[in-house]
Amino acid sequence: MRFIAISLIALAVGSTPVLARELRFRELAIANSLGALSYTVSSIALAATTDLGGQAMVVGQIVQSAVATVLIVRATRLGWFRPTPWRWPRVREILRFGLPLGLAQLFDFATRYWDNLAFGAYFGPETVGLYNMAYNLADIPAVQVGEQISEVLLPRLLQAADQGQREKRLRVWSSACSSGEEPYSLAMLLLDRLPADWALEILATDISTKVLERAAMAVYSMERLAEVPLELRQRFLLRGVGSQAGKFRVGRPARARVKFQRENLSRGHFEHVGSFDLILCRNVLMYFKPDMRRFVVAQLVRQLAAGGHFFVGHSESLHDYDVELCTVAPTIYRLERDAR
Repeated sequence: MRFIAISLIALAVGSTPVLARELRFRELAIANSLGALSYTVSSIALAATTDLGGQAMVVGQIVQSAVATVLIVRATRLGWFRPTPWRWPRVREILRFGLPLGLAQLFDFATRYWDNLAFGAYFGPETVGLYNMAYNLADIPAVQVGEQISEVLLPRLLQAADQGQREKRLRVWSSACSSGEEPYSLAMLLLDRLPADWALEILATDISTKVLERAAMAVYSMERLAEVPLELRQRFLLRGVGSQAGKFRVGRPARARVKFQRENLSRGHFEHVGSFDLILCRNVLMYFKPDMRRFVVAQLVRQLAAGGHFFVGHSESLHDYDVELCTVAPTIYRLERDAR
């Protein structure tokens, strides 16, 4: 489906310059607006009435591309095959209309990607870093992640340990860890919040051995540093020098808490990995068929300890799943049973 979407986008992009150079911005705006509207309507309708899950967005992209392509091609009538001579009056008119549009796009980019500068000036880099880490960690608003890990999950575990009801050990499973950002972010965050006498174990799994090898190296681009609070950056990250300039590596204290291991979620039967207080299965369920999604979730939930938490991606939901989970917040669930 993505190939179809890309093909349609390529066709539309090929004809878009014709409308731009002919100053037919009205037709271009109508095509783009109706395409965006069709994406919103189709993706929401499919997500609400079918079991497509995150794939509803892919179908929505195809619908958006198809609508925009039909309208643009209809307006240009394959005009991009006909060369148009460039004359100064035409260039001047394009600049007169295009320069404000270009500046508008630049300002839009600035508001979406440079807002950390303003937030940092008002709230400080530590606050901005914590927000970015939490948002990147679970793909949902920081208030939900922060409250669940720092104000709900950890205090409950610490209290149970103080009362002798559990060991001073926290086990986490990042079940689709990809290149390792998620488990390392968890390791730094939890090491910063847990008492020194607690043991922390993080299992990070993925189906791709190449991805796991890259994740085990724990080397990332320096651009990702903006997502890490300054205090955690100084404590857990190592700046590259020489041939590694422009990169950083996660330090040994955090790396030592993460164990990478290949697992195929579709095969199930994970008794060999033990039970966990927190399991994350983000942005992977959407790639399974509905029956397989239910099977994978059921198998993962079996490995949750009593009262354990389960996180899914922002485009995923466990609504109507036959599992013993209660909804804590969007994409965050807690095991209801008291004993295994």
